Parts: sequence; structure tokens; C-alpha cells
Amino acid sequence: MSLHFHILKESGRLDRYISQVEKVCKDAEKKIVQVLPVKNVDIVIQDNPYYAIPEKGMGGHTRTPHIVVVSIDPASPALSANFNEELLDTLAHELHHAARWQTVGYGETLLQTMVSEGLADHFASETVGEKYVQPWDKALTPEQFNENSEKAKQEFNNKDYNHSEWFFGSKERHIPRWAGYTLGYQLVEKYLHNHAGQTAASLYKTKAEEFL
Repeated sequence: MSLHFHILKESGRLDRYISQVEKVCKDAEKKIVQVLPVKNVDIVIQDNPYYAIPEKGMGGHTRTPHIVVVSIDPASPALSANFNEELLDTLAHELHHAARWQTVGYGETLLQTMVSEGLADHFASETVGEKYVQPWDKALTPEQFNENSEKAKQEFNNKDYNHSEWFFGSKERHIPRWAGYTLGYQLVEKYLHNHAGQTAASLYKTKAEEFL
């Protein structure tokens, strides 16, 4: 098998979600491997509120090209709505990262990481449904978008960029939360609009510079 799922159950707090998790994992494998050549990945589903996005009750992280971790906060009220869609979205996003990391890499510069995040979120929408867009993909007002687009262009090739500032916000630099995700999403969206027939799945190993 290309994907190996490991559900960590010993806390007991995920018990009520186990059947849903198992179903989504099976569905995810069928949907994703058909269109994305990702292979040899261990996927850990764990009870870990500290790494869950508060608004979602879960979050994902691609630790290496072959390890993906999904953290769930079983006590989060956000889990009661769209649990299956959120888990499928998270798995698709992180597995796109794994596929990209196994080829051209996740990214070292600001531009490269923005494109990787934008591609991953577009792939998640392709997998779950085109209308399933996350709040971090549309997190900026038009004014914020224009201001931070210009700011980002000055750092596109910077390997020493501050990832936390660009993707989680900086009051000091006036970078809103999730700015990097929104900018990356829009770069990919514009590219897809101008290249009919392409998808985030087909672009998984396309170099970031081609999106400019």
C-alpha cells in the first residue's frame, strides 16, 4: 500500500469518532492516489488539542516527505460540524505536501512555500468539492491583499524569511494572520485560470517560479 494509516486510540477520547475516521481514511486513499502519485507515507491520526486549529478542532502537519500527522481536539465544539469533510480536506492538503516534497520539495523561499500551500489547498478543494474553501484562503481584505502582495514580492527569494510571520501573522510588521496562505492560494488560482486543463494534482511537482 502507498498510504499507511495509524489511529492512536489509547487516550479513549477519540472513540466516538473512530468509525468516521476509518471511513474517511479509506475514502481519502481511494480518491487521492487515483490522481496524485504520492507513495510510502505513514499517516498518524492523534488526540492532540495543542496542534488543532481552534476554528476547526483539527489540524495537519507534514513532518517529512513520508510522515503526515493529523491532530484532533476531541473536546472542540467545532468538530460536530463537517467532521468528515474537514478530515478529508486535511488529509488531501497534507498528502499534496508529501507528494510535492518527494519531488521538487516543500520549499525554502517565501515564494516556494506560498505556492506549496496554495497548491495543497486547491487540491483539498478538488478532493472535497470545489466550493469547500478554507477561511485562510480568503483571509485578506482587498487593501490587505495589495499591501502584503507588494511586501511579499520583496521577500519571494528570501530563504531566511520568517514563516511564522507570513503564515500566522505579525502585528509588528502589519502582516495579518494567514496572509501567506491567501497570497499563495491566489497565485495558484490565477495560474489555474490561465492554464485550462491543469489542476493542483497535475501541478504537484511544478516549480514555484512558474506561478509568477
